[in-house]
Amino acid sequence: MAWLLKNYRQLPLWLQAVLWMGVPYSIGAGIEVLFSLSPLPIVTYPTLGLAFFLLLERPLARYQLSDSIENGLAVLMILFFVFQVATVYMLPWIQSEELADQPCAEKNIPAKCYNLSFANCQAVWASFHKTCTEKIRAEMGPTRVTALIGPAVKQCTYKKYDQSFRSARQMTDNSTCLIHFQKMDSLNE
Repeated sequence: MAWLLKNYRQLPLWLQAVLWMGVPYSIGAGIEVLFSLSPLPIVTYPTLGLAFFLLLERPLARYQLSDSIENGLAVLMILFFVFQVATVYMLPWIQSEELADQPCAEKNIPAKCYNLSFANCQAVWASFHKTCTEKIRAEMGPTRVTALIGPAVKQCTYKKYDQSFRSARQMTDNSTCLIHFQKMDSLNE
């Protein structure tokens, strides 16, 4: 290793580039193993190393190419690295957040407290939501067009859902479901 560091400048450019690509790869692979992260595609880390090689060693300047070409290539490679990290680590998280916002998602009341498939739940929920929105807007009249109706629509939708699928209630000890069922029973009386 000491010989390599001492004689680094005498190595051919292609070998210097390979060394630069290996450093981020070994560091990244170590971090992935250490923190149990999903592995990035194999070209991601070497691309970052090549970008640093272009920025710090300026190999293309030896062939009379302008610095802006090297800088542009390096920036593209760094952007590629950022894109890879975003798609591997951020995209699944964003998709799970979007799914959790759906009313029939696994952790929400319709899925947790009623025996109904996801597709059926979504279709029925959308239908009831539309009906309730129209009903509440009609009750408010044309003078209150900008009124906030979200909570009332949600309560109406839950009420219609429970009335239609009362027999599909899950027999459970889940406190969220028990409280929900008590509330629906009091609304339906």
